[in-house]
Amino acid sequence: MATLELPTLNDGTPSYSFRTKLDGTDYEFTFRFGERRQAWVFDLVTTDGIDIIRGQLVTVGTDLLRRVSSGDKPPGMLGCLNLVLPTEADGGVFALPGLTDLGPEGRTRLYYIPADDLAAE
Repeated sequence: MATLELPTLNDGTPSYSFRTKLDGTDYEFTFRFGERRQAWVFDLVTTDGIDIIRGQLVTVGTDLLRRVSSGDKPPGMLGCLNLVLPTEADGGVFALPGLTDLGPEGRTRLYYIPADDLAAE
């Protein structure tokens, strides 16, 4: 397996959902951009409707699944990386992705590293 870039949008759409397969299991992601905080949060559920995460802030440089205790969570690592480093005035390396930052043409990307790849390291 290889690292998977999740199909997030950076076209200014403030709320959207998609399904994707992580380590052989289908999951549904729902993303919402909060105007007050100027940041993205997401929900992750199984296609059977089992909640894995609700309202998780998309932060840079951490495993977004690290605090999830559900046995239904994906076994790999989910993380957001800055590919273009913002200035210190913009929050530096760990600046939260803005409305048009999280996606294929934005400065940040959301990646999933499968469990087998993590075990191989």
